Amino acid sequence: PRIVPVDDDQFHLRHPSLLHAGALLLLVALPVARALIPSLTTEIYVTDKRVLLRTGLLVQRNKEILLQKVEGIEVRQQPLGPLLDYGTITVVGTGGSEQSVRAVRPIELRESIHRVLKAYAQAANDPSHV
Repeated sequence: PRIVPVDDDQFHLRHPSLLHAGALLLLVALPVARALIPSLTTEIYVTDKRVLLRTGLLVQRNKEILLQKVEGIEVRQQPLGPLLDYGTITVVGTGGSEQSVRAVRPIELRESIHRVLKAYAQAANDPSHV
């Protein structure tokens, strides 16, 4: 501890280690919260007609691509992504439009979208499908 004079006859006891610990905690907590909140507030729906990406905590954003317009699905993961099972999934639509969201289990999500796309393509090519 350090004694710091405040006034003529008063002294204030200050612990720099507590200030450093608080600053370190804040430096660690902010990036973790910044990464975690979008993942926790993201909803991804894959229906027989579209892929809907809904994100946001206070302000919600809805992004939608019709299945017939989906050209590809890309998954990007940082070095810890495969270990912690998170990453960014990008749905690429016709004309180069892209919709990206951070997601937990992005590989599993990509496979789910591929299964729906395959079923959609089979139904579209099936002459008995009305």
